[in-house]
This record gives sequence, structure tokens and C-alpha cells, in this order.
Amino acid sequence: MVTSHKLLVAIILALILPSCKKLQVLSLEETLPTVRFKKATVVAVQPESDGLVIRLNLWFEYSNPFGKPLPVPEHEFSFGMNNETIQRSKMPAFKVPARGSTRKAYDFTIDLTGSNAGRFASYMGKDNVYEFKSKFRINLKNVLDELPKYNIVLPESEKVPEATKEKLQNYLNEKLGEREFELAHSDTLRIPAFPEIGPAFGQPIRVRFVGQMESLNLQPVKDAIVPMGNLLINSNFSSSMADPFVKKLENTTVTIPAPTATQWFRTKDVKLEKYILDLLDGAGFDMDDEWQDLKSKMIPDDTHPHLMDHLVNVYFSKLNPDAANLWANYKNQWQNFVNTPGFEIHYPGPNVTGLQVEIPFEFTNNNEFPITAPGMSSAAILNNGTPVSFSISVADGQPTIGGNQSKTMKMTMTLSWQAASDGMLSLINGQTLQPNLKGEVQVDMGYGPMKVDIDIQQMLMMFGQ
Repeated sequence: MVTSHKLLVAIILALILPSCKKLQVLSLEETLPTVRFKKATVVAVQPESDGLVIRLNLWFEYSNPFGKPLPVPEHEFSFGMNNETIQRSKMPAFKVPARGSTRKAYDFTIDLTGSNAGRFASYMGKDNVYEFKSKFRINLKNVLDELPKYNIVLPESEKVPEATKEKLQNYLNEKLGEREFELAHSDTLRIPAFPEIGPAFGQPIRVRFVGQMESLNLQPVKDAIVPMGNLLINSNFSSSMADPFVKKLENTTVTIPAPTATQWFRTKDVKLEKYILDLLDGAGFDMDDEWQDLKSKMIPDDTHPHLMDHLVNVYFSKLNPDAANLWANYKNQWQNFVNTPGFEIHYPGPNVTGLQVEIPFEFTNNNEFPITAPGMSSAAILNNGTPVSFSISVADGQPTIGGNQSKTMKMTMTLSWQAASDGMLSLINGQTLQPNLKGEVQVDMGYGPMKVDIDIQQMLMMFGQ
């Protein structure tokens, strides 16, 4: 923003050329220097071991309508953020070419390392409002002779003496001789927060062989063990399997004396098991619970329970309280095994060329704004082969991570022992090897993804190595 003296802003000069009588109205912007804001650029976002350094450039364009170079003096400027001034600097003096323009960058370095990291902790991970200010004066007296020589026209009714009009003209020229410039710009600046990387709980590490695996058909073995397994799980506990002694005691009826005061020779029929339990109870032995427990083991309550279910519930549960759950899980796994068509195992053979390992991890975006997930792919090149390669990618294929959100990513490492063996064989045979490391790295610090290509041989050539 540029302003001149309040008097000059308020006055609209009505000027008339000496050689004609036509009225012409000109603004000061047409005859005086101006400065306008052009753009803001983030020059660098540099991560450090203890924080972050951001460099910002604000570009302003100075224009000079005069036929002489325009000197702009050294002047101070300030940079504030969230209503707090954080930097004051000076722009060195410079000149604007005659009837031309020049652009100047006002540089700011926002240091978020060391003690500043704690001071500006509240700025991290969000868009912050910043404000730029500067004010200075430019002396135009050496170019006043290039200003238009116009006569001031006033209404005839005013009857202003010529001497007064001359003084007014001199006053305006004097005010134009020293012009004040005020620069100001406000916008938002994104300051990224560092992400967090942690384990992906519940996500397994996967290891697989690269190449064609050998296979062994075990369907004959499956066909042999499935009938036995089904017999073990599905066999019922029939009544014929109940313990005959316990069953006899439970079902046998005996006649015992039951005299009364009027019937000395009275008898009654009772179950043998009850008679024995009453005798034991009379002798001071309460065995009812023990008897019921014995019957449950020897004669199940269910009409046709599964044999193994009965054994697990009655016997194995005494050895392991979790026996019932273990047995239920075993039956489910067995059923999956039976229902899965085919039965073969795969093992590495001569056609396997390498090994691939996938390690999942959790990547958390600690910013209020979304970012693109980081990525990397690199490979070691040896004799036109790739013995080792690395990559980092998102697990679901969607690279955008929302503000304060997490995403599961994976690091993949591939080892090719065939490529490594070929390279070593070439070395033994006397061939010249030119190992190289190629790939790319992608990172997003909040200003969009940036990719950096990696080519060690090309870098060495550039530096003459």
C-alpha cells in the first residue's frame, strides 16, 4: 500500500495546458513514483536437528516515471506474526532506473530452532497471520524540473491575486519534493509441524520370496486324516457307553423294612442309590454332591452329547480352565481346513531369486492442514542388476493425510541374491563394475509435495569425480 501526504491525497488538481483552453485532470500516480506489492514466495523450508527454519520473500515493484534514476534510501521494515513483531531489518539503498521499474525482495528468516522452538510452539502446524510494514521518504527535489508545468485555474469569482496563485504553486511543488511511502502487506504463512512415526499395531510384518516357488501336493495326506478328525469331533456319547455299575445303582430298586407303630412288618421299595446315600448320611458321610459329580462323568445329562465335548467339559476343564475355549477354536480351525480346497505347501527352490520384507508403520500428520504422505524409492544398481531396493508408500494407495490424522504406511525392502551373485561373478571374471544408487524422495512440508531425484553417478560426474 502506498500513500502520499494527506494534503496531496485529498486534492484533485485541475490543471490546464498553457497552449490550450481544454481542461485536463491528472492524478498524482501518473506523474510520481509508486511502489506496489507483487507476490510472496517461500524460498526454503529447512528442517534442522532441533527445529525448522523458514525463509520468506515479499516482492515489491518500484516504478520511476522520471527521466533520471530515482534513488531510494536505506529504510527499515518489520515482520510480525499473530500480532507479535518477530523481526526488524533494513533494506539497503538502491536506484530505480529512469522511466523504468525494479523489483525488490524483503527477506525474512523465521528461525524455529533452539530456544525459538519453544517460543513459537503455538505457531507450529497451522496457518498464521503475518504482517509486513515499512515507511520511508524519498526526496524528489532533484527531479522537480520534470514535473508538468500547469497553471492553477480557479473560479473568476474568487478574484485570487496572481501572487497568491504563485505561492500556492510553489507550496505544492515543495510538498511534491519529498514524498512519503508506506508499505504494508498481510497474509497467512503456513508453518509445518514435524510428523510422528510409530508402530502400526495389529499390522503384521510380511516376508515373502521373490520368484517361482516349488510346491508339494499334500492332498493324499489330507484325505487320510480328515475322516479321523471328523470322527473325533462328531462322535456321540451313546447310552451304551455309560458306566454299567453307575447305571445299575441308578436304576435298581430294592425292598427295605419300614415298620410303623401299627405295622411292625411293613416294607417299601426304594432306589438302591438313595438307600446307600441314606446309609452313608446316617453314618456321618454326606456324599450327595460326590455322587452327582460321578454320575455326570459316567452318564452325561444330554441325550446324545459329542464324546469329545463331554471329555473336555468333564475332565480336561479340570486340568485347564480354558479348555472349552481351546477346543472350540480347534474345531473352527479344523472346519476351515476341511472346507479349504486342495492342500499343498510352497517352499523356495532354485527358481527363487530373492526375498521381500514389508514393515508397516503409522505416520501421523500433526498439522491442522492436510499433507501428502512421504514417499521414497531407491535401488542399488550393480552390473545392470538390482541387488537391493527400498520403497516407502501408503498402504491404501491414497496419499493425502488429513489434518491431525494418521495413515498406515509400509517400508518395503527387496533383496535379489541373483543380481548380487551375477555382479560378484562379473567382478571375479575381471569386468569393471560401476555401482550406482538411483531413486527419488518425495516429501510435503505443507506447501505441496516436492520430489528429489537420486543418481549417485550423475552427481559424481557433475562434481568432476
